[in-house]
Amino acid sequence: MFSNRLFNYLVAAILDTILTLFWLVSFAVLAAQTAVLWAHGTDYCENNKCPDNLKNVTSFYGYVFATCIGLGGLAFLFSCICLIFHGLVSCRQHRYNQIGTNNVSEPIFVGDRHPQGSTEYRPLA
Repeated sequence: MFSNRLFNYLVAAILDTILTLFWLVSFAVLAAQTAVLWAHGTDYCENNKCPDNLKNVTSFYGYVFATCIGLGGLAFLFSCICLIFHGLVSCRQHRYNQIGTNNVSEPIFVGDRHPQGSTEYRPLA
């Protein structure tokens, strides 16, 4: 009950927005590095004498970076979906709970914790 007061929806939305922006920045940086690798990665080996291992490594890293970009784009899409979902849930939570208003609550009926019945063991009852 006390932890509900500590959770601030506005702070959570701000942190979720910052997370989405970090995803966007990391996706852009990785895309820029991959573009350079794809554009100039094999040019150096074509103009100069490179061992075959280096040619294989540059093409392998190109494929790895391209895969990472694809997964990063998918993660960015999911992050945007989570941000939209979080915004909708926060708005509905705020509307339904009417945060900031003083509502009079009705008493809650709680049954007996220890009923006063018989405590004998009846296996076939």
